[in-house]
Amino acid sequence: MIKPIPRLKPAQRLAPTSEAPRNCKTVEASWPRPRVIKKTATAPTIISFFDPTINWSFHLPVIKSEYHKVYQVRRGFSMQTAQNTLIIGGSGFLSGALARQAVAQGHRVWVVTRGQRSIPAGVTSLVADRHDHAAFEQAIHTAQSSFDLVIDCIGYHPADLEQDIALFRHLTPHLIFVSTDFVYDPARRRFPQGEETDAYLNEGYGGQKRLCELALIHSEPGPMAWTIVRPCHIYGPGSQLGCLPLHSRDPELLAKLRAGEPLTLVGGGYFLQQPIL
Repeated sequence: MIKPIPRLKPAQRLAPTSEAPRNCKTVEASWPRPRVIKKTATAPTIISFFDPTINWSFHLPVIKSEYHKVYQVRRGFSMQTAQNTLIIGGSGFLSGALARQAVAQGHRVWVVTRGQRSIPAGVTSLVADRHDHAAFEQAIHTAQSSFDLVIDCIGYHPADLEQDIALFRHLTPHLIFVSTDFVYDPARRRFPQGEETDAYLNEGYGGQKRLCELALIHSEPGPMAWTIVRPCHIYGPGSQLGCLPLHSRDPELLAKLRAGEPLTLVGGGYFLQQPIL
């Protein structure tokens, strides 16, 4: 038995933007047929930033603006040549998994955390609160290295991405920002969902992530190319089961299913999700 909870109010749309994206690539990772690489897929595909067989600059689709005009992107970046990787984050579920995968594939990895939780073995720790801009910049410079790739897993406010652009535009050829499929207005979602839409949230978690994306789209990144990925709810070792946007995810979800106990249906079934396993 499933007990729905009241449906959320539809969010307002963000007005379409008129400026062309610069150096912009987007991956839509939340549908059953992902457009991550140019091949047909019948099931969700794991997105690997560290797969040496994938030349990301070739396989990632070009983002389209809100007016559906296609713009060229910078070519030439390949994970085959990436050695020095910086992960903003590194102690969380997703960022920690990325760090472990990068180390396992032979990359030199730095992580930026507040030093409050354990980090994966084999990485170099840079301790700073990213919201303390001076301390964050100082921590980056203590690495005494440029980076082949920077992955921002904990950007939640436009100022975070403005910070990335200012600091890394001459320290890395490529920045990846981990956004979310929650940027889409759930009242106007399609399934499968493409990235060519202007029906975005402008409030809450999804709205803040969308503003982060816009900070990149309208930035002046100089020689730095960048990519946005929009994953949905990701499950894996160390994650908690349950469903967004309930942040107190239910770790007893499977036990309740087996026992036939009532479940909470988030938003009255309003939110479509395609888990990445």
